[in-house]
Amino acid sequence: MDLPFSLEIEIELHGAELRLTARGSRGERPPPRSLGAEVTRERLTAFTKSVERAVSSGQPLGAPALTEARALHAAIFQGELRDVAARLLEAAKDRPLLQQLLLRDPVLQAFPWEALCQAGQDHPAPARS
Repeated sequence: MDLPFSLEIEIELHGAELRLTARGSRGERPPPRSLGAEVTRERLTAFTKSVERAVSSGQPLGAPALTEARALHAAIFQGELRDVAARLLEAAKDRPLLQQLLLRDPVLQAFPWEALCQAGQDHPAPARS
């Protein structure tokens, strides 16, 4: 049986900055980087509250929250990390790509990462099993 293809993404808070490191199952290691000054703990908390409101009302994400979901996804999956993820998806063919988030900070653990979506999507992608 073939081993699954996977991508581990670690996001940590360093002061006010969110730092990202990643490792692919074939040994890929994009360079560590910041998510940028515009991705803050406060921004993540505001998005979390938007998702909680949508869930509690039984409604899909509104346009502003959907725009934010796309922007946060783009902040993570850019540059070399995006390229590594694309190569792993291509190599996996019809098999799933396990994407694992390694989070230590309680704010990051409580964040609804599953609500993020790529540009052009109208809703978060369902988990592939």
